[in-house]
Amino acid sequence: MSFMRSHQTQVVMLDWQLAAMGSATIDLAWYLVSVSLLISKEAAIECYRQNLVQRLGNHFDEAWWQPLLELGLLGNMIRAGCFLAWHATHDENEKTRARCGNELVWLSKQVWAGVRWL
Repeated sequence: MSFMRSHQTQVVMLDWQLAAMGSATIDLAWYLVSVSLLISKEAAIECYRQNLVQRLGNHFDEAWWQPLLELGLLGNMIRAGCFLAWHATHDENEKTRARCGNELVWLSKQVWAGVRWL
C-alpha cells in the first residue's frame, strides 16, 4: 500500500505472516542475517536501538535492552543456524557459501552472550 505526500510516494509494508507479540529484537536479529547490509551489524543494531528509544520514549527500559538483544540473536541462531550452515557448505554459489559462512561465524559469537541470560 502507498500513501501520497506532496508528490512523493511512501511505501508501507506490513508482514502479517508470523504476527505475534514478542521482543522487537527478534525481528532485528532476523533482519541482520537475512539482508545484505550497507553498514556494519553493530551500526545497524545501534541505529535500531536509537530509533526504538526515540519511539518509545520513557517506555524504553535500558536495563532490558541488552538481554533482549542477546536473547534475540541467540533465538535467531536456533531458528536460522541450520539454514546458514547448509548454505555455507552446500550452496552452488561460492559467494553465497562465503556470505552464509560469515553470517554463521558472526551469529555463533553472539550465542555466548545470549546464553548467559538463560
